[in-house]
Amino acid sequence: MPVRDFEGFDPAEVPEDPTEFLRTWIDRVVAEREAEFPWLRAAWDHVRHRTQFVEGIEFGGLTRAFCHGRGLFQICMSDRVAIRSMTLGTVIHELAHAYDLTPELLSPRAWGAVQLYFAVNHPDCYTKEGFGAGVELPADTMEHLVVPYAWLGYYHPPVEFAEAVFDSPDCAGLSGEPTEEAEAVVRAGLAGEVPDWYPENITSGAELWAAIRAAPSVRILLNLQDEFGGFCDVDWLRYPLEIDDLPPAENNQFRDGGC
Repeated sequence: MPVRDFEGFDPAEVPEDPTEFLRTWIDRVVAEREAEFPWLRAAWDHVRHRTQFVEGIEFGGLTRAFCHGRGLFQICMSDRVAIRSMTLGTVIHELAHAYDLTPELLSPRAWGAVQLYFAVNHPDCYTKEGFGAGVELPADTMEHLVVPYAWLGYYHPPVEFAEAVFDSPDCAGLSGEPTEEAEAVVRAGLAGEVPDWYPENITSGAELWAAIRAAPSVRILLNLQDEFGGFCDVDWLRYPLEIDDLPPAENNQFRDGGC
């Protein structure tokens, strides 16, 4: 029987150190699911040594990422995964974040289209100062594909937080689980295929620039940097992005606009 939370764990196998216990457990979780979900192995191998059990965080889990460099010469990576709630749903959700936030693990164009889908369709979903649009929904969708019984924090009504973590702590108009379209978009991206939604809705650099500018993200920009001839200029591209530094909406930054 696959590992489901702590079922089947021999007490004699449990390390005394909480972080080593967490890592040992996730080793088993990933090993039993990686054949069907290879992205779990890619994400776990990338963040295992940076994953810790931490009691003092507000959420069940937290994945921190950063990018450094300038323009298109940036390296993005998952810097730390902290887990407080040792449940399958929490762990899968945080590994989904690690995958989503680390360009070297994914197919850039395909996954950039996935990221854009959620950002465009849910621009006010759990954002902070205009950034992070839709970032929780792909992680929740990936979690649902792996653990269908898991409770999805971001497909539900607003969650009460002790601190004002988000400016927009809600994803309006969503039901309690991902739509078939959202799951199809994620499945395509995980398979390295551009989801049908993307060419059906983005047909020019101007459309892509308008979509990106409405939900600015270094992740999306780096993953879709070669679209429509690539960018004309990237002096404005830095991490973290500053909305005021972005070129205006009417100024298509892709080469098909003529530069």
